[in-house]
Amino acid sequence: MSEVQSSAPAESWFGRFSNKILSLRGASYIVGAVGLFALLAATTVTLSIHEQLIVALICVAVFFIVGRRKSRRTQVFLEVLSALVSLRYLTWRLTETLDFDTWIQGLLGVTLLLAELYALYMLFLSYFQTISPCIARHFPFRPIRTNGRRSISSSRHMTRI
Repeated sequence: MSEVQSSAPAESWFGRFSNKILSLRGASYIVGAVGLFALLAATTVTLSIHEQLIVALICVAVFFIVGRRKSRRTQVFLEVLSALVSLRYLTWRLTETLDFDTWIQGLLGVTLLLAELYALYMLFLSYFQTISPCIARHFPFRPIRTNGRRSISSSRHMTRI
């Protein structure tokens, strides 16, 4: 008796279960809403310095372990985890470090906060760009023939309006 072996890789029970759940109508929206709620809850909880150190070490370990795999799901998971870490930092910045005792502290604190919000905004824009990148079409290069005519850049006369 010989066993027939398939060339397709065996899918784990979790992969089969998650594909079955996500194939139901509307299930992906429910999973997404629960995930956003969990992300919001995880980013707004204030932690002590020791608890924050534990969260940071766990996140770094997860980054290194999950980052070994090269797949689309891994990329999206790491981007969501990076968003979690960035929003945790913003929560810490807003709740622990901003002091408005004097007007100069307030001015400099708000300026730094605006710069960090801009950086976070650019980070999220880059995530949206890499989650669903546009496919660039390549067109063959054809040189433009001028047949001895002047081009706009070589014109010596400028028109005045």
